[in-house]
Parts: sequence; C-alpha cells; structure tokens
Amino acid sequence: MTSNLVKKLYLATIFFFVSISLLSQSTDKLVKVNFEAVDKVYIVENSMKALENNDIFVWTETSHNVPLTIESVDDKIYKTRTNYLFSTKLKKYALLGVIYYDEDGDVLQSFDYGNKSDLENYKYNFPVIPNSETEAIIQKCTELLGR
Repeated sequence: MTSNLVKKLYLATIFFFVSISLLSQSTDKLVKVNFEAVDKVYIVENSMKALENNDIFVWTETSHNVPLTIESVDDKIYKTRTNYLFSTKLKKYALLGVIYYDEDGDVLQSFDYGNKSDLENYKYNFPVIPNSETEAIIQKCTELLGR
C-alpha cells in the first residue's frame, strides 16, 4: 500500500469511530472554548486526535442562543456539530462535516465534506484567522493535547 492510501484509510477509520461515538452523546465530554460570542462553542474532547505533521482532528459543538435558519435545512437549528482537520503548522483547516440538530437534539441534516487530498493547498481549505472562533478552537485543542 502507498503511504497516501494508508493515510486516507487511517483518517477514514478515525472519522468512522468518531461518528459512531456521536450516537452516544451522553458520554461526550464537552470543554468550553474561550471565545466571546453569542453562541457557546465546545470541543468534544473524546473526539480529539493528534495526527502526524501537527494536525488535529476534532469535533466541536455549538449551542445557538438564537436558532439558525439555513436554506438546506427545513427546521430551526439549535445545535451544530462541526468536524475539523487543523494544521497547526500551516495555520489552516479543513471543514470535514457538519451535523445540525433541532431543539430536542434530533438530527435535522448532516453534511460530509470528506477531504481526500494529500496536497496541502487542497487539504486545508481555509486559513485560521487571528482572533477568530477557529483560532480559539485550535488554541484550546493544543492546550488540551499539551502541545
């Protein structure tokens, strides 16, 4: 097997097991992200994985004080889980998936943006902007991982 294929299989395996762990949300340990915003953002600590090249794979949970409405979801969104892949070296990230929940915690819609590229220019789609929510998330992850 090529090393690229092994990396893809490794990431797919991690994504699978983390997704399964989402089914048992009562066992998730949420750690608040220190970011002043209207919504509350948490790291799902048991989803966090330190990968090679200083990458961090993590799910976050956002509780929306004012429910969101978006075109692709039929109901109001009260909670969002977002799956990130961060590169601490490049200060960039990829959005891998999003799950939207209603007021009762039931899944309204989920989106998988699976990123299969090994090229850094395509693997990480967005920059981590200074003083942003994503910067606060990556800082909390590195703190929790002891980096």
